[in-house]
Amino acid sequence: MRFLLAVTILSSAVLGAHGDDNILNSGLVATQNSVGGTECLVVQLTVTQTGNGWWSCTSTAGSSGNVWSVTLDKLYAVSRVVIHNRQDCCHSRINLAKVYAGAVYCGDVNFVSGKSAYEIDCGGAIAKSISVRLPYNYLTLCEVQAFGVPSDGVVLQNVAAGKTTWQNSVGWGGISSRAVDGGISGIWGRATCTHSASAAFNQWRVNLMDSFVVDSVVLYNRLDCCSSRLAGAKVYVGDTLCGAVEGVANVYRISCNNVAGSVIKIAQEGQYLTLCEVQVLGIPVEDLGNMINIASDGKATQSNTGWNGVAARAIDGNIANRYFDGSCSHSGSPNNAWWNLEFLDVVNVKTVVIYNRKDCCAERINGASVFAGDVLCGTIAYAADQDVYKVDCGSDEVPNVFASNIMIKAAPNQYLTLCEVKVLSNPFVELGTDHLVNLAFQKPTSQSSTGWGGVPARAVDGKESGQWAAGTCTHTAGAGWWMVDLKDNYVVEKVWIKNRLDCCSSRINDVKIYVGDVLCGTISYDPLKLAYEVLCNDGNGFVGQTVKVVNDKSYLTLCEVKVWGKSQ
Repeated sequence: MRFLLAVTILSSAVLGAHGDDNILNSGLVATQNSVGGTECLVVQLTVTQTGNGWWSCTSTAGSSGNVWSVTLDKLYAVSRVVIHNRQDCCHSRINLAKVYAGAVYCGDVNFVSGKSAYEIDCGGAIAKSISVRLPYNYLTLCEVQAFGVPSDGVVLQNVAAGKTTWQNSVGWGGISSRAVDGGISGIWGRATCTHSASAAFNQWRVNLMDSFVVDSVVLYNRLDCCSSRLAGAKVYVGDTLCGAVEGVANVYRISCNNVAGSVIKIAQEGQYLTLCEVQVLGIPVEDLGNMINIASDGKATQSNTGWNGVAARAIDGNIANRYFDGSCSHSGSPNNAWWNLEFLDVVNVKTVVIYNRKDCCAERINGASVFAGDVLCGTIAYAADQDVYKVDCGSDEVPNVFASNIMIKAAPNQYLTLCEVKVLSNPFVELGTDHLVNLAFQKPTSQSSTGWGGVPARAVDGKESGQWAAGTCTHTAGAGWWMVDLKDNYVVEKVWIKNRLDCCSSRINDVKIYVGDVLCGTISYDPLKLAYEVLCNDGNGFVGQTVKVVNDKSYLTLCEVKVWGKSQ
């Protein structure tokens, strides 16, 4: 279970030697995966109290998979983190603790006998959280300080977590997906490392499912054996070489100099390839602002299918635009060709984005018409140097278009090929005659535990594919709960949950939903249902600031949660 504790700060701000401030000094909330003994979760104590007394130090209850973190009050450019080690016992346990600013790996603590404090350089990483991870020992922290300055910069994200992976061979059960499962122990016996079958030419890939500007790629090496094997491995964004691994280390961060791409490749020649985790730090190429892509919420069909180009390929999240990459739809006939995306309910449609085929026949898209319901959004005019077409459905006169389907019709006597379709929607627009809004979108979340990288924020990211590989579903490490803080009291009329579709759908059975401490309802599993809507108080609503989803029998996986209520 994860424990939360509001921290009481006993000292004023501390000015760093570099002129920046200790930013962990304002009554912040720290969390860790477990608590051992009676100690507190300390963010900062006075300098004279640091590290001497057991009473002032944190400790986890177990010796594996440990994480301590604190959420900051705003974005900061974090220059460095200082960790004060326990002095009365167990000094060496801190060895190889990993420090992060947001998703950015800053560095490891390398234990030195007699040393009480360790300074880890974070290089100005933009972050709203600081965390310390220690996968292979008890985690004890007697003080944590972080230094930085407020920033309005862009936060790097790990865009590889849970995404689809591939490698050219598998040895000893080291499947490719282990490299994006969130496990960073580096110990083979913990089943979180990949392994090729031979020492010939080896390659591993992750498909990011969209185009990202890649700052860097972080590789976690195997620690219990064979660490030198990773030396010389090359890291690519698409076909662009970022760099190669040099020497022997526990973790490598390879700069990619903001190259844009959707596929990361790691190649090794003449040696086994083992990766104990791969993190890709980047930002989306396309800034959607307040918009979200809701295309994966719908069901795709088309007039007919040719060359195995099924309709669902156009909403698989993969923007690859070469046909034999297997991600483009294709009609089977040029006669009255159409493609349709049907939603379960009426949705807000702002813009439809179409990724055209590039390796052949790109001009076929010319004259294709885009409809939101009965509304003609626009017609595409082909341009030889253009791969992506944006068609706005709103206008100055009618800014918000609502429809239950998107249809794309090919020009007369023309095949229709779509390599990806995005439907951009504004999640803050009120829907229906009841004027309900999704109160949960991008609000703070928490859960009892996290398994396989399924962090709680995924349930309110606006993405509803229901597929684990899309990286948009939460996952606990066992039976437990998930919660969203609405940041104010609202009348919650109903709660909508998108279930996982590719596996384990029945786990949703008997899941309970609470508004505050009041039971709103219980889900009964139906194998024909993709999503569940639970009315609170027969639709009259319950007042509360939090919505909690509880599964006390099995893992809890949520692929989206919407909390419907009135904004005022």
